[in-house]
Amino acid sequence: TGDIASTAVPASAQSGPIIALPLTGVVRSPNDPRGFAVYVVSGEGENTIARLRDVTLGAVIGNDVQVLSGLRKGDRIVSMGATLLIDGSHVRILPS
Repeated sequence: TGDIASTAVPASAQSGPIIALPLTGVVRSPNDPRGFAVYVVSGEGENTIARLRDVTLGAVIGNDVQVLSGLRKGDRIVSMGATLLIDGSHVRILPS
């Protein structure tokens, strides 16, 4: 008495590390009604600004989503409150 399951790995699956981010950091792109974007944080201290950047998303992994393009390793993104921002908003980094 056991369960049987099948899985499939797409041929396009990457074999190396992936970039994934919380779903709460994803917003609709103003440039494409079917597209998505994230706010990337730049600057330090009182000059910390969130800039909207279009991204291409991949698979959802639990509460995270894979980013296929639009981000680089080390980019800092807004993961909470993204829907309350506009491009160029000043933000404050909270310790995790």
